[in-house]
Formats: sequence, C-alpha cells, structure tokens
Amino acid sequence: MQNNNNTNLLGFKDVIFDSFCEDKEFVHIHASVTKMDTCPHCGSTKIWVQDHRIQKNLPTKLRKYFKRSKSLLTKPAAKLTSEQAKEVTLMLDLNNDLKLAYRLKELFYQYVLSQPNRVRASKSLREWIRRAEESDLKEFKSCITAFNNWFDEICNSFDYPWSNGPLEGTHTKIKTLKRNCFGMKNFNLFRKRIMFACK
Repeated sequence: MQNNNNTNLLGFKDVIFDSFCEDKEFVHIHASVTKMDTCPHCGSTKIWVQDHRIQKNLPTKLRKYFKRSKSLLTKPAAKLTSEQAKEVTLMLDLNNDLKLAYRLKELFYQYVLSQPNRVRASKSLREWIRRAEESDLKEFKSCITAFNNWFDEICNSFDYPWSNGPLEGTHTKIKTLKRNCFGMKNFNLFRKRIMFACK
C-alpha cells in the first residue's frame, strides 16, 4: 500500500509514512511532516515531538503514550517496568530528537551521577556537556549554560555532603506564606506564623 493511501486511510494530512513495522504487541509507524504549521497553543512554527496538531491526529492508542508522559521519559531506564519500557520505546521510535535527548539523559544518570569523587565527576561532566553541545538540541542549551556556570559547585557536591537545599526550601515556604497571608499586622505575628509553619 502506498504512502498517500495510508494517509487517506488513517485521516492524516501533510504526513508521509516512511515505514511500518509490526511486532507481537505494537505497530511502529515512522512518519514525517511535509508542511510546517504554526501551533495555536504555543505559536511555534517548528515541528516538536509533542506538536499539538500531530498529537491530535494520532490514533487513540498512540496518543495515550504522549499524554502525561513526562514522568516516564525522565525516569531512569533501569527503574522502568517492562510495560513502561515498551511505552517509552514506542514514543522514542516516533521522533529522532526525542530519542537523542533520552540517550543524553541516560548518559547523565549512568556516567555522571554515578561517579564516586570530584575528579572523576568533572571528567564525566565535561564529556557529557561536549556530547550535549554536539547534539545541537535547543532544549539542552540552557542546561549546558547552567552546568558551565556552576561547574565547580556541581563537582564539589560529589565530595561534600552539604547542600543549601533545606535553606532554599525554607525560604520558598516563607515566601509562599507571605503571599498567602496578603500581609501581616506586624513583624512579631509574622515571625510566629513562620515558626509555626516551619516546625
């Protein structure tokens, strides 16, 4: 069956089906888009992995893997169940950029976070940053910038157990409390409220 017949059959517009392959449980569809449209939700003219127009046209069985799929894609592959691994594989087969981003994420989990000390972590992190830059994925640019700006601090965390995380959490809690209170009568009352909330 030719591509245009498949397109008509499934109700897609401006989509060319490159290949179909079938295994015991899934049908894997490799498709490309011939026409660039502006997304009505985000205004993007590029075709992203979760483009609203493409996602809307996906069959229900395929679409469900993209809905609320962030947790599956960010979870380490070693912690995925066999069913979750199949779902992730299906999503990765639909887009090469997503597949590349997923590989970079797994490299970070396996070769950076697993290092025992600062020296080995700095080498692994430099190599990971180099690979992320070579991937040329727009979504990783801010991450690369942050890693380069805070490189020494990130590497130090592999040797020292201290973190300013609890302090940042308390600070956020105080700011949220202040915003929810819409102002307090005096500082002493506000201080008591903070102490009570941070018990």
